[in-house]
Amino acid sequence: MDGFKVRTDKKRELIIQSALVLFKSFSPSKVSIREIAGQAQVSVVTIYNYFGSKEGLIVEVVRTVLSEQLHAADQITQSDDSTEEKLAALIFTKNELLSQFHPDFISFIMNDPQMKELIETEFINKTYEMITTFINDAKTEGTISPDVPNDLIMKIIELYRKDISSGQSILFSDQESRKNHEIILRTLMYGISGYKK
Repeated sequence: MDGFKVRTDKKRELIIQSALVLFKSFSPSKVSIREIAGQAQVSVVTIYNYFGSKEGLIVEVVRTVLSEQLHAADQITQSDDSTEEKLAALIFTKNELLSQFHPDFISFIMNDPQMKELIETEFINKTYEMITTFINDAKTEGTISPDVPNDLIMKIIELYRKDISSGQSILFSDQESRKNHEIILRTLMYGISGYKK
């Protein structure tokens, strides 16, 4: 890779990361291209040359976070860990896309048709494929029952994950229950009977 492209890619990534820092704390409407340029120590013209507009930059910020999330999930599902350990990582790892940004930023991307399509095609669909492969492999290994439909398993995993990442978690409603990751995971795997073949 030539030196110019390396410098170009680094500058582009710096702008994206600078925008990400600002969008963690402020609504998109409160962040100007000039402020992002100041954070990245580049000119306003440079940002327009790379991204075309603030909206174009926001798309790339979201795409970057989605890519990082997919990479993290892929590393979990492709690891040599046990099925239980993989499930724990998938459930107890926070969803960075929803947790790191300012609430107005989340509202903006969820109500923007282009953003919703991006999330659907580049995150949800790919995540579904990845988790389906993980579940099917676990069924082949005998660590997940072949009698339970994949869609139901995904819904249960998401139910646990959403509760745990919520500010009003039922599973983690007190200090004692916060210590019980292993029991929560065992209940997910084997039910309240604790039955294990």
